[in-house]
Amino acid sequence: MGCNSPGVRVNISRLGTRLRTYDWTAAPIELVIVVAGILIALEVSNWNQNRQDLARADGYYRRIHADLSTDGKSFGTTLAYWGTVSSYGRAAIAYGENGQLVDGSAWKTVLAYYQASQTLPSCLPMPPLPRCAAPANSV
Repeated sequence: MGCNSPGVRVNISRLGTRLRTYDWTAAPIELVIVVAGILIALEVSNWNQNRQDLARADGYYRRIHADLSTDGKSFGTTLAYWGTVSSYGRAAIAYGENGQLVDGSAWKTVLAYYQASQTLPSCLPMPPLPRCAAPANSV
C-alpha cells in the first residue's frame, strides 16, 4: 500500500479540511494557557522546595545550637575539674619544694598529692620506663 492508495489520500484530504476549518485565533490563546500553567507549576515547585530547604536549615541550626550548648557545659565542667586538679598540684608542689603542709594538715597534703594525680593517663606523655640492669653474677 503506497502513498497513492485511496485510503491515504482520504486521510490527507481530511487533514487538509480540518486545518482549513480550525479556529486559528484560539491556538495562541491555548498556547499561552499551557505555558502559563507550566510556569505556575514551576513556581509552586520552587516555592515548595524553598520551604523544605528552610525547614531543613532550621533543623540543622537547632541541632548545632543544642550541640554547642552541650559542648559549652561540658567545657565548663572540664575547666572546673582541671582547675581543681591544678590547685591540688600546686599545693603538692609547695610541699615538695619547701615542706609547707596544706592547711597545716599532713592528711590534706597526702590528699593533695592523690587529687593532683587524678589525670587521664592517655592525656599525659609517659616517660619511657627505665631498663633494669641484669643482675651481676655473684659466683
